[in-house]
Amino acid sequence: MNDKIEFKKKPLILIVDDIEANIQLLATMLSDSGFDIGVAYSGSEALDAVSSYKPDLILLDIMMPEMDGFEVAKVLKNNEFTKSIPIIFLTAKADISDITRGFDIGASDYITKPFQSQELLARVNTHLKLKFLMEELIQMNNVRNRFFSIISHDLKNPFSGILGLAEMLAQDASKLSTEEVQHTGQVMHKSAKVLYELLENLLEWSRSQIGTIEFRQHPLDLNDYIEKSISIYQLKADQKQISLRSFINTNSKVFADNYMLNTILRNLIGNAIKFTPEGGVILVGATTCEDSSMVKLFVKDSGIGIPEDSKEKIFRLDTKFVRTGTNQEVGTGLGLILTKELVEKHRGSIWFESEEGKGTTFYFTLPKFEEAN
Repeated sequence: MNDKIEFKKKPLILIVDDIEANIQLLATMLSDSGFDIGVAYSGSEALDAVSSYKPDLILLDIMMPEMDGFEVAKVLKNNEFTKSIPIIFLTAKADISDITRGFDIGASDYITKPFQSQELLARVNTHLKLKFLMEELIQMNNVRNRFFSIISHDLKNPFSGILGLAEMLAQDASKLSTEEVQHTGQVMHKSAKVLYELLENLLEWSRSQIGTIEFRQHPLDLNDYIEKSISIYQLKADQKQISLRSFINTNSKVFADNYMLNTILRNLIGNAIKFTPEGGVILVGATTCEDSSMVKLFVKDSGIGIPEDSKEKIFRLDTKFVRTGTNQEVGTGLGLILTKELVEKHRGSIWFESEEGKGTTFYFTLPKFEEAN
């Protein structure tokens, strides 16, 4: 019988027992089944181990000197950082009062000694699967909450602004000067553009989540494609007196979806313009990649950069990262999340380098188109 189960990450199991032979037996059995192992020979060692590295599951002996398994479990379950770790008690006694006490403290299961290897592995696998499923559900819930937060907050604000200005024009247009009407129209136009960009990204992100975006790769000439993308944003760059140009250091074509590459470049170039002050420079280009099967593209700006404490939030939907552009442009951060998903759809990767006050460069890789001989 094959007891190995594939997990998205290799689980780490902490074995806590004061008897060396028990630890060796369990460690060998679990290592052979593909788990990483940590060991502790006492309750205090177990607490130190958990504070150093957070295991995915704990096999915890009950009968130990000084600090027994019940005490260890109670400490762990009262700690916000460790309370979600499943604990399986190992006990030589099958006394119903001990079993009940263990479950009352928060244990997930118990196994009586001497144990059968198949039973132990089955229970370990079951509780690890439950743990990882719970983590996925929490993550999905966080993503859902963030998604609805974007809809309720970031859609509501532009709509409120447009409605308020439209109402003012309807009621007071005859009292306003030409300049005031023109200014109001400009503000409404700006709000509508923000709204349109957000809706566009929301729709595309939603389609990517439910798998309705068709993925059709074609050989695309980077020189033509990047120049075309730049031309689309040239007027917006000119309005901020930003130099927007290309730098292509490869003759390779990419094998990519035309629509998705357009969306990727649209988001990255649009962000670069948004966060680059007047007189800045933006380079959009491509170069060779260490991986000969891929091509590296980049969008480099001389803008305001990304604060160090915000860098880890850039590609995450469950954390809010919103900044105002150099001309008070508004964004939601959803465009970068969508960009990451579309790059990874091509089996590429995306990353960035940034220094606050000096600029940001976003890099991403796409598969190279290999001409048939």
